[in-house]
Amino acid sequence: MMLHSRIFLMLFAISTVVTIFTASIVSSSMGLSIVKFFPTFCARNANSHLIVTTEDTSDMSKIDYNDVDFLSYELEHQIIQLLGDEVDSVHKMEDIYPGQGRLKGSYDKHMQLNSNSHFLRYRHTVLMPFLRKKVAGWQLEIFYNSMFESFWPKMRVLLKTWAENRRFEPQIMQHLAQYVKRPIDESYSSLQQTDTGTRKRYRTCAVVGNSGILLNSSYGGAIDQHEMVMRINNARTVGFEVFVGRKTTISFMNSHIIRTCAKRSHCWCHPYGAIVPIITYLCAPWHFMPIAFCSSEHRAPLLVTDPRFDNLCNRIAKWYSVKLFLRRPNMKPGWWSILRNPKRQFHYSTGMQGVMMALGLCDNVHVYGFGKATGLKHHYFSQQSEELKEIHDYKAEYEFYHDLEHNNTQLLPFFKAAGITSLPNFRLLM
Repeated sequence: MMLHSRIFLMLFAISTVVTIFTASIVSSSMGLSIVKFFPTFCARNANSHLIVTTEDTSDMSKIDYNDVDFLSYELEHQIIQLLGDEVDSVHKMEDIYPGQGRLKGSYDKHMQLNSNSHFLRYRHTVLMPFLRKKVAGWQLEIFYNSMFESFWPKMRVLLKTWAENRRFEPQIMQHLAQYVKRPIDESYSSLQQTDTGTRKRYRTCAVVGNSGILLNSSYGGAIDQHEMVMRINNARTVGFEVFVGRKTTISFMNSHIIRTCAKRSHCWCHPYGAIVPIITYLCAPWHFMPIAFCSSEHRAPLLVTDPRFDNLCNRIAKWYSVKLFLRRPNMKPGWWSILRNPKRQFHYSTGMQGVMMALGLCDNVHVYGFGKATGLKHHYFSQQSEELKEIHDYKAEYEFYHDLEHNNTQLLPFFKAAGITSLPNFRLLM
């Protein structure tokens, strides 16, 4: 009898899951992904908009951006832990059981725990290597490195400001010159003892990607002629000058690279020279700790992109990914989250955000090394042959670049909402 009951319960559970999954796919009017039925996996933010209307085609007019705009539930926990009163020393670590706490109120209030919650406490003097595997890597790197001890206050200020700006505000594009170019100009004027001028925008900009296709051309001289040259993720130039040039004005990278740099002597993260400013976007909340540490070690500015700008880039990347997804037979926009992004790992590439940054800073934008060709390496300076297909949708991003070449804001999602009526002169040079 007990066996029959267990079989019945098992079949009932399976049928319930199948029913929910089928309903989320079949109902084209709902346009919901499976995560909507399990809200603990959804980001929690009072300012998020579940459905956002764009000014584009009917099939694309309503797309759910909740799964790309904001951090996952687990990363929300990290923010609370890093800003909470309990986490105030590298000699102490609290690992909150997933799902036991909820964010209440502002980020000034740390995690409110319910009666069933517990803390796991370890001291670094007794935590054995075989136990460390059970603890999240981000905690180990913070709590077991004494050089971060004095940077807790700075890290918290940076993280709190960043977290409070996590909302969709496309008008941020109009303020990039103030937030980015101005401090960079001031830094160059100070370090080089020269007047870099007060122009709001750069006249000409080169965004240099890392594609192996660069080895088929000799763009080095043309790249160095631009007023601003942006390079991506610390790509090597030494030995490749004829292909990629020598000049670097801005080093644009993801925060995983800053994390790696923090492990080096004096946080060395300047292959292009110590006076070259760094712009990074945040990949994980705890990366503000190495960012706080590295910014004190660097002579040039280390700037973090505004999360409002990140959200805009994520929406554009998803819009084009869904647009490409809908070309498959019988697809609906709401199915993208299930079939294209089931692990909720979708993210714009560093190169794509670098291009977006240049659009806000420059009158003329030339993009090099973003193309693909059969038989060529993914990166011109390494042996990497595969791209991060699960996380990035490069084909969709290429469509975005080609639409930019048409110089028509009507083709582009969210640009009208951003207040952009005319685009910079844009050229895509593979």
